[in-house]
Amino acid sequence: MRIKNFRRGLAAAAGLGVTLAGGAVPAHASASSVPVRAGMVIVEPGTVGSAVAPCPDGAAPTGGGFLNIDALDSTSDVVTAMSRPVGDGWQVTAFNATAVPQPVYAYALCAPATGEPIRAAMVNVQPGAQGAVDVGCEAGTSVTGGGFLNIDALDKASDVEIAMSHPDVNGWGISAFNATTAPHPVFVYAICAPTPRQPTRAAMVNVQPGAQGTVGVACEAGTSVTGGGFLNIDGLKGASDVEIAASRPDGNGWQVTAFNGTAAPHPVFVFATCVAD
Repeated sequence: MRIKNFRRGLAAAAGLGVTLAGGAVPAHASASSVPVRAGMVIVEPGTVGSAVAPCPDGAAPTGGGFLNIDALDSTSDVVTAMSRPVGDGWQVTAFNATAVPQPVYAYALCAPATGEPIRAAMVNVQPGAQGAVDVGCEAGTSVTGGGFLNIDALDKASDVEIAMSHPDVNGWGISAFNATTAPHPVFVYAICAPTPRQPTRAAMVNVQPGAQGTVGVACEAGTSVTGGGFLNIDGLKGASDVEIAASRPDGNGWQVTAFNGTAAPHPVFVFATCVAD
């Protein structure tokens, strides 16, 4: 299973035209001619692991995403705890509650560094409740991407689930449902840049019961993708068996893949942030 899943992930990376850290997957140029980057980690059973997609020298992430191979075709016990900018790259951290090693991928869209600070905010999600938090960009800057951190999932299979991570007005917003008996903090991160804001692009797919669903959205002509996110409606109201397996760049757009482990169809949304070329 380890080799099979690694090959599936490598094929997925090649299909996106990314540069895989430590690998030899052909690069894809972004609007700024800086390649999309990717990194991979094999997370051992019962442990946490982090994949980092580093940007080239002089560049920084405008946005980033993740791929959890185990969640592509089943309800997964590999939990994506974090997908966010870290230093000059993008880091994805996951906990593996299965009995076999599992690959997890990080993706970064990179552009020349602007020196703008990462914006962040936190909410304590109360037991049995949904919690949401957003963070805005400062005047004169526009959001290009964003991410999240779920502290509870860093060391175990968590019952705190991130249901939403996507652009919100001129910033980034996340939402989580806490199915535990204690409050838990979740964090949101926004990447901002001094560039004119373009309309957010969005699309939806109804994921059928017991099946995988994928939805993508492209940036308009004359614009280039800088980041993207997702929304799982089922996860807003309770512990969900609809799992976001991937939220990642796809050509000049963004793609989200989810598995529906319930008995009814459920909508999943994809969002892309774009900037003028």
